[in-house]
Amino acid sequence: MKIKDLVRTDYEVVSAQIKISEISERLAELYYLVVKDEGEYVGILSSSQFPNQGDLRVADCLVSTPVIDYESDLEEINDQLQGCKQNALPVFAHGIFKGVLLQSDILKFMVNHTGKMGQKIFSVEDNQADYSKGLEGELEKSQGLLDTYSQYSQIIEKVLKAKSDLLTDVSQELRNHLHIILSYVEQGLKQSSPLSQEKFYRYFTRIHDNSEKMLNLVTDLLDLSKLDAGKSDYKLQSHSLSDLIDAVLAEYNPLFTSKKISVDFLRPTWSDVILMDKNRISQVIQSFISNAYKFSQENNRIRIELKHLENEISLSITDWGCGISQEEFDTLFEKYNRTSLARQGIKGSGLGLPIAYKIVSDHKGKISAKANPEGGAIFSFTLPISSTT
Repeated sequence: MKIKDLVRTDYEVVSAQIKISEISERLAELYYLVVKDEGEYVGILSSSQFPNQGDLRVADCLVSTPVIDYESDLEEINDQLQGCKQNALPVFAHGIFKGVLLQSDILKFMVNHTGKMGQKIFSVEDNQADYSKGLEGELEKSQGLLDTYSQYSQIIEKVLKAKSDLLTDVSQELRNHLHIILSYVEQGLKQSSPLSQEKFYRYFTRIHDNSEKMLNLVTDLLDLSKLDAGKSDYKLQSHSLSDLIDAVLAEYNPLFTSKKISVDFLRPTWSDVILMDKNRISQVIQSFISNAYKFSQENNRIRIELKHLENEISLSITDWGCGISQEEFDTLFEKYNRTSLARQGIKGSGLGLPIAYKIVSDHKGKISAKANPEGGAIFSFTLPISSTT
C-alpha cells in the first residue's frame, strides 16, 4: 500500500503568525490544521496537543514531526510510525509538501485490509496451498502493523492521562498557594493598624514563599513548552562544571544544614571546562540536587562526583534517601510523569527531570537514573568535551 493513496489534500490552512485563541473553535472542530507562512509549509497544529495556549502565536506551538515520503510503502515507514506520537504527519515528494497523513486513516486501512486477507484465505481451495501461504504471509504483515497501531493507541492514551493528571495536580497546587496568599492579605487588611512588626514580617514572608512556588510552577511549564517547540536559544560558552556545582551547593547549603545532610563533592584535579549554556546546565544540576535533598531524610548524605571519560565528562549525584521503585526508573524523564513518592506528598511539579532530559539531549549528552544498591538513587548525565547544539 503506497502512502500517496492515503494522503489527504482537503486540509485547511492557517497562518503561522495568528494567535491560537483566534482559531480555537476551528481547531476543535477540524482536529488539525496545516500551518503555512508566506505560502510555505511550516507545520501541523493538532487540537489534542495544544488545547489551552491562549495568546501564543501558532508558530510558537508547533512541534517537530517525522517527514513521510510520498512514494513510500506502509511497511517502509513502519519504524517511523512506531516511535511517533503525532496524529497528523506531513507528506513530501522531493521537498514539495503534498498533503497530510493521518494515523487514524492508516489504522482504518489496516483493519479493513486484515479482514479482507482473512476472507481470501478461508475461500481458497485445498489445491491452492501455495497461494494460501502467500496470503497468510500478507495477513501476518498486516496483523503486525495492526498490533503496532494498537500499541500506539495505548501509548497516546497513557500520555494524555499523565498530562491530565499533571495539569490537575498543578492547578490544585496553584489554587492552594493562592488561597494562602489571599488569606494573609485579608488578615493584613483587617488588622493593618494593630499588626505588630513581627506579624507583618511573618505574613509577608508566607505571601512571598507561596508566590515564589506559583512562579516556579509556571516557569517549569513555560520552559518545557519552549524546549519542546525548539524555541530555547542556547548561549554556548566555556565554563567549569565544578564552578556551577559550587554555586548550586551554596544556594542549598542552608537547607542541607537544617536537615543535617552532609554533602561530599569529589572535586576533580583535572580541567572540567567545556562548551555549554551555563544557565541551562545549572538548571539540570539544580534539578538533580533538589531531588536528592527532597528524597533524603535527616542525617543522610549526598555524594557528587565528576569523571573524565574518553570524549566526555560525567556528573553523578548519589543519595541514600527513600529511593524510587525499580519500575518507575524507565519513565522518570517522560513529560507529565510523576513518581509515586511525588504523588504521595513530596512537593514538586514533576517537570524538572523532563526539562533536564531535553537540555542534556540538546547538548548532545546523555542522562540516566538508577537505584543506589545501598538505598536511594543515582542520577547522572554526560556532556561531550566538545559540545555543540
